[in-house]
Order: sequence, then structure tokens, then C-alpha cells
Amino acid sequence: MNRPLKTPEEEHRITEFYSERLKFLWEQYNKLFGYGVLLTGLTFTLLIFIALNSETRDIINTICSTSKDNCLNPLFLKTAVLTLFVATICFIGCRWCSQILMERQIYGNAEDALYYFEKILNNETVLPSALTPKSYTPESVGDRSRLLNMVGNLNELLKWVGIALTIVGWVSALRYIFPLLDI
Repeated sequence: MNRPLKTPEEEHRITEFYSERLKFLWEQYNKLFGYGVLLTGLTFTLLIFIALNSETRDIINTICSTSKDNCLNPLFLKTAVLTLFVATICFIGCRWCSQILMERQIYGNAEDALYYFEKILNNETVLPSALTPKSYTPESVGDRSRLLNMVGNLNELLKWVGIALTIVGWVSALRYIFPLLDI
């Protein structure tokens, strides 16, 4: 695809325009994953508290002994705890993948970014994963573009699995407490 040549001023304007928007969008995207971790983690913690609190268990046992219709099904609690725990792990993984993708997109030209980190900072920092695959990265990943492709696909998978598991966890939690509601 042939694009018309830009003047240096136009190139600078375009670079600044998209750089600022990319930074903002990545900040919003990472906030979303932060909220995902927070919501699933807090729901998970609340359910664990309910399950382990002796006073809560006594109340549940009293309700169950007076009426079998109001008895709580522990399978729903177990399902909610398990799915919310896995969803939290998915959102943490998604946040990590997003960090790598964000670094690559915001840094721009890889050679310029490497120059900055290596020369300007005198190698006093760890190079971001987006610029150089780490020693723990499998050899099969190889170059930076394959790593970023793999991380992008993993990010999408973890995001959708995390969302689905969060919904399943919340539905299971609501189904667990439904007999306690006096509707």
C-alpha cells in the first residue's frame, strides 16, 4: 500500500496525536482489568468468608433444619468460589499480557526504544518484555513479533474466559443465597 509522503511536521503531529490516544486507551484498558481483578477477588473473598465463618454456618444450619425448602446447596457455593478464583487468575494474566502489548505500542520504534533504555539509562534498568524476550520465554517463541502475537492471543483468551467465569461465579453465588431471600 503506497501512502503519500508526509512532511516532518505532519509526521510529528500524527505521532503525537496517536501516542497520546494510545496512552489514554491503554490506561483505561488496564483500569478495566484492575476492576475485574478487584470485583472477582472481592466476591471470592466474601464467599470464602461466608463459607468459613462459624456464625454464618450456624445461621445457615438453623434455616436448613427448620425448612428443607430453604436449605442452601453447597455445590453452588463451591462452583462460585472455584470459578471466581480462576477468573481472578485470568484477569491477572490478562493485565500482564496487556502490559507487554501496551509497552510495545507506546514505545514506538523498537530500535529507538532499545537505544533509550540501553544508552540513555546506561543499562540501569531491565528491558521491557515487549522489546526483548526474557530468558524464561520459550525458544519456540523466538523473535519479538511472535512473542507479541502469542501474548495478544493469550490476552484475548484470558479476557473472555475471565468474563465468562465471573458471570458463572456471580450466578452461582446468587443461586446459592437465593433460598435466604424472603421474596
